[in-house]
Amino acid sequence: MSITVREYYPPRSQPKHPDDRIPDGDAMLYIDRVETHWPLRIQLHVDSRVPLHATAAGKLALSQINDGKLERYLKRAELHAYTAQTLTDPERLREALRQIRERDYSSDSEEFVPSMIALAVLVLDRSGQLIATVSFHAPVQRLTLGEGLKYLPDLRAAAEELAQLM
Repeated sequence: MSITVREYYPPRSQPKHPDDRIPDGDAMLYIDRVETHWPLRIQLHVDSRVPLHATAAGKLALSQINDGKLERYLKRAELHAYTAQTLTDPERLREALRQIRERDYSSDSEEFVPSMIALAVLVLDRSGQLIATVSFHAPVQRLTLGEGLKYLPDLRAAAEELAQLM
């Protein structure tokens, strides 16, 4: 069965780039992507791998693992600084993950790519385990992180529908 986010975002209502991502070792893997028609956009293709610690989807996935697995990840991970905003200090990352768990979504404010924001929500299986994320990213020239928060209900609805299909 092929699952896609395209049915949830008709072309005219795409102010951002909705994506499906799944955890893949020490990265998140894009499994589906919907491109916007805006000329100013960020291009990350299906099968792209992006770092866990520097992306909204990656931090969301990290927020779901238990403390032991998180500590093992932090001991072996190279928390590379992609921008000046990237969380490279393990203690600051732990605190960010705690906040993500509390609010049930994740954000990226120029942490992976300069001038790019992103939001991500969980796709959970019937037992409540992470199976994917639904996220979007946009250039800050088109959408601020604050403005992007108004799309959280749409992201959550898409995630819930995807979870029902999986």
